[in-house]
Amino acid sequence: MPLTDTDCELAPLFYPLLVNLAQRDKTLTFGEFLTSAQAAHPNNVVLGRAVPLNVARRLEVVRQFTRPRGYPDISCLVVNARTREPGEAWDGNYELERERIRSFAWESIEEEFYLEVERQQRNSRPLVRRNREDAKQLMNAYHKANRLVYGPEIIKRRDALIDLLMKGVDVEDVFEIVAHDLRRGD
Repeated sequence: MPLTDTDCELAPLFYPLLVNLAQRDKTLTFGEFLTSAQAAHPNNVVLGRAVPLNVARRLEVVRQFTRPRGYPDISCLVVNARTREPGEAWDGNYELERERIRSFAWESIEEEFYLEVERQQRNSRPLVRRNREDAKQLMNAYHKANRLVYGPEIIKRRDALIDLLMKGVDVEDVFEIVAHDLRRGD
């Protein structure tokens, strides 16, 4: 399921609350969790408009971070009020996952989580195409500012850089993609 800007905006607000639940070995219902988040961030307009029904979807950002890395799925600490189990999107052994959550050092991955949310946010935005001249100017300015990182070799792939920039891909991502291709010998 593609993530939205709202998903990515709320995830960094939810994460510390999830870590707090893990540290206290507690669960909250979707409604209780949302109320707790809203109390912690009373001035956040997006969070103020949120409804418990959408909390499970908003926790998908957390799941997309933890699962591929083999980390426990901390999002399962937010449960259905009736069943006291995670929402329908959750598909694991609940008791085993709770044990993994209790013994995991959540603070050790906090920075990694926030960086991933930033990356997901960039990827969730629609691409805005650029004309060739704007793409060239952006490429030149970025390369000049990052010359020591990428060196002169990357400019040999000038056409690839410009093509990706014209498609609207973020300049940092463009340089990383082309640098990766260079390292592989493509």
